Amino acid sequence: MRCNTRWSKPLLTATAYIIVVGFGLVSNVIWLNGILKVAADSKNISKSNGIQIFMIAVADEMFHARYAPIFKAMSSYASQLGYKWLVLGDAGSEPMCEQEYADFFFRKHCIVSKWMQRHAMTGDRIFVFDSDVVPYQTSLPLTHWLKNDEDLIFYDRAMNTEVAAGNYAVRNTAATRDFLMRWADYEAERPPGFSSSDNGAIHLHLVRTLGLEHPKIDVLQYNLTALVTNLDPYFKYVGCTRLLVKAGVYLSED
Repeated sequence: MRCNTRWSKPLLTATAYIIVVGFGLVSNVIWLNGILKVAADSKNISKSNGIQIFMIAVADEMFHARYAPIFKAMSSYASQLGYKWLVLGDAGSEPMCEQEYADFFFRKHCIVSKWMQRHAMTGDRIFVFDSDVVPYQTSLPLTHWLKNDEDLIFYDRAMNTEVAAGNYAVRNTAATRDFLMRWADYEAERPPGFSSSDNGAIHLHLVRTLGLEHPKIDVLQYNLTALVTNLDPYFKYVGCTRLLVKAGVYLSED
């Protein structure tokens, strides 16, 4: 297994830049110019068929204040399209997550999972955003990227081969909540060197969740000892995972 070592994007097709994961279901989606398009016969996902769409960011009190203008813009976009905008992460709101996960980026996925379990209905769609994300094409609904049966949607960074960890879409099910908790658990597997926190972990998590394990991946991940000043080992590890998990639609039986 030969692995890519740098930032180029030779591992992906020319048009598909999104990873869709279904737990026990196969998604019927098509790709046009790098954008996920809904098949013509798909149903509209909206409050009219009982599905609520949530937009969520996770931030502590300090970042609440720092990103207040951005949160206001996100709230306005959500209101315009009938979605619910929430900011989670206040101190004491999820004591178990705060106790178990020291790293904010891993704790974030625990917070989202626990919130989904208590406050969202099965099948509701949750779009998770980094706190510095601003709405751009405000007339474009989030349902543009949804059909009916995809459980998780991730996307690739434009500048390198990474799967982005900060923003993703998740359908509320027991399987997806478990996926988020197991993602958070990768905090305990962090190697001594630079691994980009949850962003490095999502690559290994997808490989394992989809049953695509390869011994070289584990060796590369566990032996990340270089500091952030030398990103070559990290991107070699990422490149290896992307040989196994290219952009596309996947079925997991987990």
